[in-house]
Amino acid sequence: MKKLFVLAAALLFLSACSMFSPVKSETPTTYLINAAPHPATQKTNNSLSLLVNTPDGNPVYNTTAIAYTVHPYQIGYFVKSAWAETPAQMLQPLLIQTLRRTHYFHQVGSASNLSQYGYILNTHIIELEQDFSRIPPLLHFVLSVEIINASTNQILASKEFNTYELITRNDTYTGVVATNRAVARIMGQLASFTVKTLEQAT
Repeated sequence: MKKLFVLAAALLFLSACSMFSPVKSETPTTYLINAAPHPATQKTNNSLSLLVNTPDGNPVYNTTAIAYTVHPYQIGYFVKSAWAETPAQMLQPLLIQTLRRTHYFHQVGSASNLSQYGYILNTHIIELEQDFSRIPPLLHFVLSVEIINASTNQILASKEFNTYELITRNDTYTGVVATNRAVARIMGQLASFTVKTLEQAT
């Protein structure tokens, strides 16, 4: 009887532990890229409209999987972490928001909400990965840009933006924070480059 009592108590204890323990989710934790800077304003009364296309890019980064590397020429993806959307899908609204904040343009938008425009901004994600082959590890973000005259299809200017951001700990979240810092820096540089290019062209 004592053995049965002990066994019953043990089963009850395990059942209670299971009841009050947090449920383990099989879904990966999702993260956002949403850092939009406040660039220097260039208030004007011009009528320039800019179409911002969704970035294209290397198929390696055209996924919700978060990329990392531990050896040169090798790429991996975190299993328990993912982007909420692909980097390209998250970058387009940030580009639009950042360029609107310059107050230089009459309109800035995507193809879905801009029917007429004089200029086009095309971007290409070349690299976006957490690099643990370095000590300390770094987030590497490379974005190329083209500014096009919509009426002539002429490329007015192109540039490749390249930045590294320190990852202070070996975990995904710290890498995500570094990604947002890197994106904000390049968004600010891209906004200044775009305004300067169109000032010279108009």
